Amino acid sequence: MNLLKFPAQQMVAKAPGKSGVVAIPPMPTSQTLVLQGTPRPKPVLLIVDDNFDNLDLYRDFINSDPQLKEYTILTASDSESAIQLFRKNKDSIAAVVTDRAMDTRDAGDRVVREIRKIELDAKAVDSTNRGVGIAMVSATLPPQKERDSIGADKYLLKTSFENFESDFQKTVKQMIELTQKRRPEKLMQ
Repeated sequence: MNLLKFPAQQMVAKAPGKSGVVAIPPMPTSQTLVLQGTPRPKPVLLIVDDNFDNLDLYRDFINSDPQLKEYTILTASDSESAIQLFRKNKDSIAAVVTDRAMDTRDAGDRVVREIRKIELDAKAVDSTNRGVGIAMVSATLPPQKERDSIGADKYLLKTSFENFESDFQKTVKQMIELTQKRRPEKLMQ
């Protein structure tokens, strides 16, 4: 496994022969035990896109916003890596933003459905059967019936780049607020 250092206290692991890239936040010095009164790790934003330029762009959008730059950013470039990252970090993830069409046309749909299933199995949901706020970035808006069955909370369209940075930042903040409302006991601020 090759490790590359990135700014914002991130390390990226890329396994040889694998398409997924995973950003790994630095581990606290006392990684196995959090004592009462000890600061908890920062909440996490999970960003999923198979286009590395988009991942860099989204990371820049997050780091340029004073409210968002305090979050640890995990990134995945395929649906399987995203699902694995969510499974391992589900209690600290404050929001998920995923591209819809990645390694397959419906890879983002799969990410959202699997996250909802993981949350339901862990009983980390509210009365809507949803926990973490999830936004889907897409070139087109699917029909309402399809959107309802996927389980994303919001769709961010790639069609207008004029305000895309501010729209992206606003959407991430909305997803964080949704998560805080749905499962406040799970999120660390």
